[in-house]
Amino acid sequence: MRVRKWALLAVALVAGCIDERGADNLFAEAGPVDEPDAAPALRGPRIAMRPEALELGAVAAGATATASLIVRNTGDADLHVSSMVLNGSALFVAVVNGADPQRRPEVLADPDGDGAPGLAPGESFVVTVRYAPQVGGASVGELVVRSDDAERPEVVVPLRANVGVPCLAVDPDAVSFPGSFLGRPDDREVHLANCGDTPLTLSGLDLDGSPAFALAGAPELPLVLPPAGAATFGVRFTASDLGEHRGTLTVRTAEAAPRTLPLLGRGTENQCPAAMAVESDLVVAPLDVVVLDAGPSRDPDGPGGRPVAYEWVVVTSPEGSVSVPGEALLHPGDPALGVLPDDSSTPTAVFFADLEGAYTLELRVRDNLGLGPAECESAVARVRVAARPPERGLRVELTWRTPNDPDVTDDAGTDLDLHLLHPNAEAWFGAPYDCHFYNPTPDWGRLADPDDDPSLLADDDHRGGPEIIALPEVENTTALGAPYVVGVHYYRSADRRSGFDFGPALARVRVFVNGELAWDFTGEGEPGERQMDAADHFWDVADVQWPSGEVRTRDRYYGARP
Repeated sequence: MRVRKWALLAVALVAGCIDERGADNLFAEAGPVDEPDAAPALRGPRIAMRPEALELGAVAAGATATASLIVRNTGDADLHVSSMVLNGSALFVAVVNGADPQRRPEVLADPDGDGAPGLAPGESFVVTVRYAPQVGGASVGELVVRSDDAERPEVVVPLRANVGVPCLAVDPDAVSFPGSFLGRPDDREVHLANCGDTPLTLSGLDLDGSPAFALAGAPELPLVLPPAGAATFGVRFTASDLGEHRGTLTVRTAEAAPRTLPLLGRGTENQCPAAMAVESDLVVAPLDVVVLDAGPSRDPDGPGGRPVAYEWVVVTSPEGSVSVPGEALLHPGDPALGVLPDDSSTPTAVFFADLEGAYTLELRVRDNLGLGPAECESAVARVRVAARPPERGLRVELTWRTPNDPDVTDDAGTDLDLHLLHPNAEAWFGAPYDCHFYNPTPDWGRLADPDDDPSLLADDDHRGGPEIIALPEVENTTALGAPYVVGVHYYRSADRRSGFDFGPALARVRVFVNGELAWDFTGEGEPGERQMDAADHFWDVADVQWPSGEVRTRDRYYGARP
């Protein structure tokens, strides 16, 4: 005969204020529990839980609420509970005999603590559900209890807290202005959100304390925020002296308790830093590396009279350019491979003018108190870089973009190759009269004379270009009986490591004659791109007559190399 020690009373007192009499009353008040039609000897273990759902009501952020469940064996054989699992909100925690049954399932082996495995007929134990939110908002979940009850092997108890309860979230908890210029307005944003599941009505935004604080862009009240709705406005601080200013902002709603935010501001006589570059207008050749130097920048009242942070940003650049300023070149012998991230503590940076055209770079400085471009016009300066090709000869430039490549700066991408065909050439890809990556510096015209030889100045295999071929001294095509021809080969569409095929690429070709842009592909009446669908496709782009410099569109497309 199995002997029970009535450990349930102690368990319930520790877990959540339900004693054995309370457990019996809970089941009695709920009425009969799953009484079977079969004879008692055939019933086996039967599980019953009261209540069948837990409503924890309103629980404030930072508070803790608990509720108790009674698990009883109403059958005529020992009941073995195998697991208790919480689904839904992670804010609910179940406790049996002081332990979490999800992490320590062994506490379910003898849940009533009488020394015998399982739960005997008529016995029960207490499950305490704890809820401790750190922020407001409704939470729902469920406690799934599995046992060897053949008729109900799984019982699900719904859990709800703060459902239907108004909830206001305010960010930040306090608004601080650690150092603001005297007489200069300084704004900070305040975000309000309805974190509940019922509408919330904003009814008041009240400022108290120092008159140096004011609202900026406050919404018209009353304002109804639906569930997940939000509103943003500013608190403005305008210091009139160097002293400390304090105040409060109280946010009131028709449904929830008011929220009060401390306001703290301090005036400062900090002066604006001034951004200055060694050179503000630079003229370079395409593919040149520019050194950007903010050494002349000053901060009158900063450490050493200088700013503490320098940021270089590209504001405008030629279409197709991918260059950004950096601390140093990754590979000094090949600037097209990219740069190291810029170190904002140093005033210098390097910049690779990867394409012909005009660049505008912005220098932004900040002082040791955080004063910078947002507060001071003098903290910003601009540097203009003009990348101009040589004023003689022929220059051809290829760039491309691949819509399915989300990051052209990484090591994965498509590879398009630029070709320039000599008038004496009989076919593409044949040496010596096709200049491309595999024949980058052929000897054309006069033997051993580099002036009339083409050169592949830039070759790129995954970033979208540029690829550039330059021919300083161009031969007379009338005398040769044929023009120079420009072509593009889709060399590789798949990533070399992963094998992922990026698909179509959009190629753009520009031709420069004696330093001036002479031709840009026109597809539909505007300078644009030519879609190349797959690897090994070829685009016969244009031909060039010399000495007239006339560039004629060919636009012949082949599904395989011609």
